[in-house]
Amino acid sequence: MAILIKPQNGEYINSDAIENTLRYITRARANEDRKHELILYGSPNVLIYGENGIVKAIEEFTTVQRYYHGFYIKGPKVYHEVLRFSAEESELFMHNTALLDSYALACSRIYAELGFQVVYAVHFSKDKGLHIHFICNAVSYVDGLKWHFSIKDQKEREFLFNQLIHTNGNNLQYSYPVCFPYTEFVNSSEEPL
Repeated sequence: MAILIKPQNGEYINSDAIENTLRYITRARANEDRKHELILYGSPNVLIYGENGIVKAIEEFTTVQRYYHGFYIKGPKVYHEVLRFSAEESELFMHNTALLDSYALACSRIYAELGFQVVYAVHFSKDKGLHIHFICNAVSYVDGLKWHFSIKDQKEREFLFNQLIHTNGNNLQYSYPVCFPYTEFVNSSEEPL
């Protein structure tokens, strides 16, 4: 079962938080020494592909924040979550990059349905194994409201992410599009595991 965590190593309140976090997860920092950990990255609602894609993504996040809040925004500029896979789940995805990208994209669409820009990046390292970073703009592009979600909301996202992977006998399988709209889940009587 995959576990969704919020890293405790940053408040993301500094003025360059957007650039720093997006460059970190896409391994696009100057003098990057961990590029080998990056498997893939993408987004359902940010233009991050092509030449200067990361620069465009940074500009898109910044444009939304400035449109709604001007040049000064209080609190975090981004929200960061990491989905860590079990060894069994890692085995399912490690040899099929297309499947992994499809899964990461499906998960990131949950954030997009909430009205937030999101960029995902999949990494593999010996110490942390296979994991997906999700960086969300702290300001909704729909209405300009800031990201305000609880631990319960995080557990609900984790539940939805795990619903995309299920067991069939002794084999894990990825099912797309089992993911149902987040708002339907929140309004249902189903409980997260």
